[in-house]
Amino acid sequence: MKCLTIVIHETARESLGDQLAHDPAVLHWQVAPVQGRYAGGAQNPFETAADRVAGNVPRVRFDILLEEPHVADIVERVRLCRTCVKGRGLWWVTDLCDHGEL
Repeated sequence: MKCLTIVIHETARESLGDQLAHDPAVLHWQVAPVQGRYAGGAQNPFETAADRVAGNVPRVRFDILLEEPHVADIVERVRLCRTCVKGRGLWWVTDLCDHGEL
């Protein structure tokens, strides 16, 4: 089992949520507002022109549970989703040792 984490601009929240809600490979997902710093390159992948003016970059974090064979497919579909990220997001995958319901 894997947890695919995607951090994107707030404006893409609804588009990605709609895409995940209709994907049978996605076992569970949750979304939360996040704040952070990105120092990975010359351009902040979250920042739009409006964000530079406002001085704020609103972001959301999706944690998505799925089986390992589906990770690459989901990442590629999100990457190609023009309304989801448009080159303005980050992702990573974490191994899950265990999970369950409370």
